[in-house]
Amino acid sequence: MKGKKTLFALGPAGTNGHEAAKIAIETLLSRRGKNAVFDVAFVETNIAVLDEAMHKKSYGVVPVENSSAGIVDVVRNFWWTKEPKNDLYVIGKIRLPVEHCLLTQGIFVLTGLERVISHPQALLQCAKYLDRIGVKDRVPATSTARAAQILRDGPSEKSGAIASYFAAELYGLYVAARGIEDFQGNVTFFHVVGPEPSTATGDDQTAIIFKVPNEKGALMRILLAISLYGDANMDAIHSIPLGLSHDYAFYCEFDGHRDDPAGKRILHLLEDIAERLVVLGSFPRPLYLRESAL
Repeated sequence: MKGKKTLFALGPAGTNGHEAAKIAIETLLSRRGKNAVFDVAFVETNIAVLDEAMHKKSYGVVPVENSSAGIVDVVRNFWWTKEPKNDLYVIGKIRLPVEHCLLTQGIFVLTGLERVISHPQALLQCAKYLDRIGVKDRVPATSTARAAQILRDGPSEKSGAIASYFAAELYGLYVAARGIEDFQGNVTFFHVVGPEPSTATGDDQTAIIFKVPNEKGALMRILLAISLYGDANMDAIHSIPLGLSHDYAFYCEFDGHRDDPAGKRILHLLEDIAERLVVLGSFPRPLYLRESAL
């Protein structure tokens, strides 16, 4: 079909990435090409999402931060190590409320569960609940939806999975408990990536990764460049370990588009101060979504 494009997401069907992909298509991507039709293609890891989108000049959706479990290191590290000549940009950001459910093969006394399967982030986000019901064996899976698949196909009646309500319906599993995340209001932020940068909308943010020289006041000069000389609000900053002792880069998001006068001024200042600067892209301010069934 003419104009048909691919959007890669973490699979299998039923993941939070799948939900974010659907929303990205319905909102952000539909505005970039009126005649474009998007198919969601599933891969097994978030790094594979980025690799496929980059090498096939296509699109992808990956999680970058969860409000209770923190940043997704493998995604941030991808941007720091990728080849500059390979064009891939962050073009959107989605704020997705997440509700975790405990799924079983049927009605079951929860205190009798011996193991629970899920994505490592979901296991972290529900750790206190699992402690409370006495589950010690926590088995990692490549995604919450994959955990639901494993549970559906497995013979053990003493196993459960942490996944979404949507996944329970998709795979025919019983929802033993809903909203089991340790912190209410659990939210995951997703980046939408694509082969071409986004244009300014007037209400944008820019994501960067930078490394400062190992000298007194270097980080402070970066922060001042953003907040004072650039006159922009900094929405997020996280350190990224680079593998050596006391060797870090920093991920940052600030208000404004890279092509706006203020954005250009900030990036010019940072190029002079930082040891290395990587601009991931600029994107419209995150979409705030309805409570999700995923």
